[in-house]
Amino acid sequence: METSLLAEPVATATLDKESSDAHPASSQSQPRRSVPQSRSSRPWKRIIIDSALLATFILGFASLALGNILWHVVAGLAFAVLAVAHVAINRTWARGVARRRRTLRGHTRTNAAIASTLAVGWLAIVISGIGLWAGVGSFEPLHSVGVILLTVSTVVHLVMHRRWIKRAAPGRPATDRVRGIRANVA
Repeated sequence: METSLLAEPVATATLDKESSDAHPASSQSQPRRSVPQSRSSRPWKRIIIDSALLATFILGFASLALGNILWHVVAGLAFAVLAVAHVAINRTWARGVARRRRTLRGHTRTNAAIASTLAVGWLAIVISGIGLWAGVGSFEPLHSVGVILLTVSTVVHLVMHRRWIKRAAPGRPATDRVRGIRANVA
């Protein structure tokens, strides 16, 4: 366990599945690098933020399909705020990955690439959405590309984290619920 700036315990996880399945004798010869995980004592915050994030993303599409631009803008603003909250609650993982970006392997490397793609799509949507709302220039192409990029990478992100989503789902016995997220498990 590592300690964060707030002196709360922070769990760590190995960088890839191969290193966690390695023979104990081989792990003695090489030090195990780990990616810090966010606070594992509050998975319900993560579930609420992630669920609201997905709901606002879907609401943004639905409101636009129904022709209600006001609800589309409101959903977009809520989505932007929730995305920042999602990154904030996962900041320990993000910092650990950023520090070790050149040595990442396995699922962690793929997860970091998807997270980067999500960030680029999110930035494209937010910047172009503000430009469209302000009526400055022609931001429709950037907004469309950002939406496609974000949608595809969101689906991949959800598929990669499907086991965590299933374990963290409400209605499961408390002993089966996730206590934290391991970096090497999708």
